Amino acid sequence: MSVIKQLIYVSHTQDDMTLDGINSIIEISRYNNAGDDITGLLIYDKNLFFQVLEGDAEAVGRCYARICRDTRHGSPYIAWQGDVSKRSFPSWEMGYCKPSDLDKDDEHTVLALTDLIAKDVKSEGSDLLISVLVRVLFDGTKGRDLGDANTLNIKIPL
Repeated sequence: MSVIKQLIYVSHTQDDMTLDGINSIIEISRYNNAGDDITGLLIYDKNLFFQVLEGDAEAVGRCYARICRDTRHGSPYIAWQGDVSKRSFPSWEMGYCKPSDLDKDDEHTVLALTDLIAKDVKSEGSDLLISVLVRVLFDGTKGRDLGDANTLNIKIPL
């Protein structure tokens, strides 16, 4: 079985995106991702994009580089990246949802993530908190997976 690279990032938008703007991003992403065998999920809330990209490491890297050059994305921040044994979104070239489309636990996790990152928190431990929130979102009871149990290697300071 081949290893899949998963990258989760958050970026700011300059202005609130319209539905047409989001649809444009999704349409172009699905076209590009289908050609590169990338799958993932996009969540948009409060001028923030939260996106999961998964696929071949080089393809994911190229995709993220395109996103960083896109002027609609400001201050991209990688919340998590690593190798996983299986895709979390195997049939979605680019799924889209709003936090309110998720179940309540996942909605609260995404909102906590976007609120934390929106505040530009860079204090000691903020990367750990972001990593834990991402882990909670994908390791829920629905069988979603960020990889093996030791993928994150979180060390909690005492």
